[in-house]
Amino acid sequence: MILSQETFFVYIHILNCNFAETFIIMYLLLSFLFTFTFPFDSFSEKPDLIQPMIIPVELSANFAELRPNHYHSGVDFKTMQIIGQNVYSVDDGYVARINISGSGYGNALYINHPKSGLTSVYAHLDNFESFIDSIIKLKQYADESFEVDFYLSPDQLPVSKGQRVAKSGNSGSSGGPHLHFELRDLESEHALNPLAIYDIKDDVRPRIHKLTVNPIKGEGISAGVSDSRSYMLETVSSGVYIIKNNTPIKAWGLIGLGLKANDYMTGTSNVYGVYILKVDVDDVTTFNYQNDEISFDSTRYINSFIDYEKWYKNDEMIMQTYVQPNAYMSNIKQLLGNGCLNINEERDYKVKMTVCDYLGNKSVLSFVIKGEKQLIPIVYAMSGADYFKWDVVNYFETDDVKFHIPARSLYSDMYFQYVYNKDSLAYSDTHLLHYPYVPMQKYAELKIRLKNDVLLDKQKYYIAYKNKKDVWEFMGNTYKDGFIKCETRFFGQYKIMCDTIAPTISLLSKGQIISLRVKDSASGIGTWRGYVDGKWALFSMDEKTNTMSYIFDETRVEKGKTHKIELHVFDECNNEAVYKTNVWW
Repeated sequence: MILSQETFFVYIHILNCNFAETFIIMYLLLSFLFTFTFPFDSFSEKPDLIQPMIIPVELSANFAELRPNHYHSGVDFKTMQIIGQNVYSVDDGYVARINISGSGYGNALYINHPKSGLTSVYAHLDNFESFIDSIIKLKQYADESFEVDFYLSPDQLPVSKGQRVAKSGNSGSSGGPHLHFELRDLESEHALNPLAIYDIKDDVRPRIHKLTVNPIKGEGISAGVSDSRSYMLETVSSGVYIIKNNTPIKAWGLIGLGLKANDYMTGTSNVYGVYILKVDVDDVTTFNYQNDEISFDSTRYINSFIDYEKWYKNDEMIMQTYVQPNAYMSNIKQLLGNGCLNINEERDYKVKMTVCDYLGNKSVLSFVIKGEKQLIPIVYAMSGADYFKWDVVNYFETDDVKFHIPARSLYSDMYFQYVYNKDSLAYSDTHLLHYPYVPMQKYAELKIRLKNDVLLDKQKYYIAYKNKKDVWEFMGNTYKDGFIKCETRFFGQYKIMCDTIAPTISLLSKGQIISLRVKDSASGIGTWRGYVDGKWALFSMDEKTNTMSYIFDETRVEKGKTHKIELHVFDECNNEAVYKTNVWW
């Protein structure tokens, strides 16, 4: 591959490390060139893209922030806390894909730019320009569905650089008005770091909040225990951290490290993810993590990177600087062994953990691990537990539950724990299928026997999962041969519940816009169909507010008369609610 001179110096600049580290950096850069293609290595200069909005640039979220079950695949531009900012195509190209949903990205637009080899993505939009919106409406009415996801050919909707394409919004799973913006490689579809293109003012260093020391079970010990231990830190000077009281950590055997750190930017109190996390032990790099691109096929492997148990129990995102056997992490650029420290000599091991943002602002935590021989506790097999290996298909079956886990669903081997609670009045026993703070990569098939069958309509039964908020949520309701089946990527508690109660529909307002609130307290809202004067009509859905809306369209509905409005809402167990009203428009 060819690395442009500009690209090379960009890398040196963004790392912004001292001269003593320059040769190491150059070596690392050259070493990964053969396995990692920098997004713009084929260009003599960076693509000349404009900003997607003509307002002051401020980010509420940056690229590759740690999120539950995924990395943040773009940047979030602030929109001055309002809906309706003009959104422009960043370069010449064509609309390649449009996705409309009540959750996720909400209203999303994908524009391909063949000249630069990029795709720009604009999500959580409020509405589209008329030349785009007309195509969307045709598709929605043709499919008789609010939610659509479709692709277009290059000649259908060409756009020019700087052409207005939409208005910013708060649609889908957005937590407030903003523009989620992505740049993707046109060929691989990997998300790329937009800060490689766009300049942003930032002279604030990342902050390091906490260190965790995690002895590997049966192979390591620290401070006399084999459990994870957290260390509070103190600041010596700007960007320089030590363990509180500068106390050495006494350890022996294999030790994994974890770090809680965040980035910050000039002029805002927002919290961001770090760009680089590097670990050096005795001046040798054991771990180097750098966020330049994200593969959507592997983004869930974030659950092997963070300390998932601490996230599940405490909502803490702690980055682990060692990897599990099943961990496809393309953003780990350098790894010695599996990243664990092998403390096998009675001496001081000097550890330096460095975090950087994209512009090279950095902070460093330095500490000493003192090698001290200690008896490492033996890990004994758990009584009554099945041993599951990460790289094979695993089965757990009883008369009442069947759990089939595909190969490479686990991140490492584990002892699978199972407990059940009988309830003669329930539709099934309650099954604890291992602990919910252990993550799973792939979907597993779960079947639970229906033990108290009192309904003719088996679709009313469903498997429910007790989620992180202690709420029983719908997982699936396929019935076959006395079992209810679903697919799941979570360990934890499951049982069969039933839903025979229809959703509720209540009117919020009516006029040119009809708004209704829909709720279902059991299985949740599934599908819906709306009609105006007996014809299918486009009712939109905002899942975060459980609000459905219809806007009268004079191209489809005659104005100046009373219209019959009818909305049918189905929950996941196919219970139906019907709302009817008349509206003068």
